Amino acid sequence: MADTTGSKDTFNGVLAVSLLEGINIKEACQIATTAVPLSVTNLERKREYRCERK
Repeated sequence: MADTTGSKDTFNGVLAVSLLEGINIKEACQIATTAVPLSVTNLERKREYRCERK
């Protein structure tokens, strides 16, 4: 079981940053959707995830 606290915040934050960096909306949504599971799968510790374009 995952703690989904903050999943919406993660999605919105990554989406906003991606769009500000000039990434198109489709790719920005894909990046944000990829970031959400990373933010909710670890119950023992919380980390900050930064989405960096490769």
